[in-house]
Amino acid sequence: MVMKSKTAGFCGLDIQKEYFSIVQYSSEDHMVTDLDIHSFPAESGIDEWKTWKNELKNRRGRLRFFSPSVVCSMPSEYALIKPVMLDADEQDIAGTIQWELGQQVIGTLDEYVFDYEEIRGAPDEPVKKFLAVAYRRELVNRMAGLVRSVNLKPAIVDLDIFGLVNVFEFNYSDKKAEPCLIIHSEFDLTKFVLTYNGGFLDYHCFEHKTGSVDAGGFAVALSAETDRFLAAMQKTGGRIPVYITGSYFQQTFSREAFFEKVPGAEVLNPFRAIKCQVKIDEQQFQEYSTQLAVAVGLALRGGQETEETEISITE
Repeated sequence: MVMKSKTAGFCGLDIQKEYFSIVQYSSEDHMVTDLDIHSFPAESGIDEWKTWKNELKNRRGRLRFFSPSVVCSMPSEYALIKPVMLDADEQDIAGTIQWELGQQVIGTLDEYVFDYEEIRGAPDEPVKKFLAVAYRRELVNRMAGLVRSVNLKPAIVDLDIFGLVNVFEFNYSDKKAEPCLIIHSEFDLTKFVLTYNGGFLDYHCFEHKTGSVDAGGFAVALSAETDRFLAAMQKTGGRIPVYITGSYFQQTFSREAFFEKVPGAEVLNPFRAIKCQVKIDEQQFQEYSTQLAVAVGLALRGGQETEETEISITE
C-alpha cells in the first residue's frame, strides 16, 4: 500500500474547497522543515477539480522547493468506512473483508480501492476487529494524477480524518487514555472525529452555510450537533475533551463563540509536540494553524518509520 521513497522528507498535502496547505516533515530531524498555505476563491458552477489543478499549477514555483514524495488527502465524506468483525480463526481475512465491503458499495467492488487494519483487542477475544475503508478508484486515480501534474509523487493517498487522528496522536500522547473529539470546520462542512488510544473510533459530518448566520448562531448549531454526536456515541459532552480546527476557526471571534457554548474546548495545536523550523510569529501561528492540522498529520504519516500495518487507500 505504501510506495517507498528514497528521500527522508515527506510532504502532507491537504486540498480544501478554498485553499490547499502543504507541510514537509523530515523523519531524520523529526521536525517540520517547510510549509505553505495557498488560498483561492471557490467559484460556484466551476468544477472544483479544474480549480485545484489550476491553483496547484499557479503555485508550482513554490511547490518545487518541497520534497516530491507526498501523502495527499481525500475527503472522507465520500469514503465507505466500516468496522468489520471476523472469527479469530478466519484464514482469508482480505477476502472476507472485501466481501463485506462489496455488500455496502454502489456498483461493484472493482470500481473501488480498499484497505483495512486490525483494531487490537484482548489476545483471548473470540473475534478479530478490523477497520476497513473503500474509495472510488476513479477519484483516487484522479487525485494521484492531479498531484503528478505538478511534478510531485503521490506516495500515499489517505483520508483527511486519518490525518487528523495522526496529528492528534503525535501531539497529545498524554490524552490517549481517554476518548477525545476533534471538530474540523470549513465554511460549508464540519467533520467530527472521535479518537481513542491513538486510533479512530467514529466519524460524522454535516453540511451547513456559515455565511448565512453569525458566529454565535453557528456556535449554537455546532454545539447542538456535537451533543447529538456524543450522545449517539454514549459520551457526555462535558466529560470528553474537544479540540477544534479547520479554516472556519481561523478567526478569533469564531473560536470564542464556540468556546462559550462548549467550555473547556481548545484549538488543536499541530505543533504542540512537533518541532517546526519555519519562522512563524505568534500572530501568524494563531491565524493559520487551523489550516495546517490535516497536512501535518499526513506528513507525519509518510514519515512514520514503523513495521505495523497502516491503513491507506492507495492501490
